[in-house]
Amino acid sequence: MAARVVAQVLVAGATVVFRAATQAWAQALVNAQKSGVASEAAQAAQQAAQTAGSAVKKAGTMAVQEAQLILGVESGASWGDVVKRFKHMFEVNEKH
Repeated sequence: MAARVVAQVLVAGATVVFRAATQAWAQALVNAQKSGVASEAAQAAQQAAQTAGSAVKKAGTMAVQEAQLILGVESGASWGDVVKRFKHMFEVNEKH
């Protein structure tokens, strides 16, 4: 019985702390927007994302010949064959 009361008190206390923290965070965001700090941080984040995005685009490209080799299709394969091989490879890869 006592353990149940202690657990309920802990849950109620954690709920109060969580609500207070979320309200404080929301107020901090409002204050940052009013002072202009948020716009500066947003611009910095946007620039960082653009820089990282260009690196990802370069790293994420694959040559057609490499894709054909991975899928095991010939150069003049039909789109249906390519999709069929892709689905097969995806399913096999998903199992492991």
